[in-house]
Amino acid sequence: FWGGQIGDVHWNPFKIDESDGTAKRLVDKKDGKLRKLKNNYGEEVYNEVVRTKLEIEDYNASGGYVISELWNYEEKRKATMEEAVDVMLKIRNDLTAKMNKRQRL
Repeated sequence: FWGGQIGDVHWNPFKIDESDGTAKRLVDKKDGKLRKLKNNYGEEVYNEVVRTKLEIEDYNASGGYVISELWNYEEKRKATMEEAVDVMLKIRNDLTAKMNKRQRL
């Protein structure tokens, strides 16, 4: 259910605050869906839904669909291009070693 809600481009649980002269996007504490989510599932699930909705809007505000992204699970952050290349080279080297081992048998 919440996967569909997060991807719904018509649901915007945020408001813009310009009180200090710069526009900031804040969670709308009065949003009914978010309040219900927090009451039913707790703070952790609520925070993940908000974080995910913010990420989708940051990367693709018009579409509301998920964009694949390389992830460094050990450090819980986006992977750098250098890390991605290192992993691909390691996989290639492992496959090459396996192929060479099979040819020798």
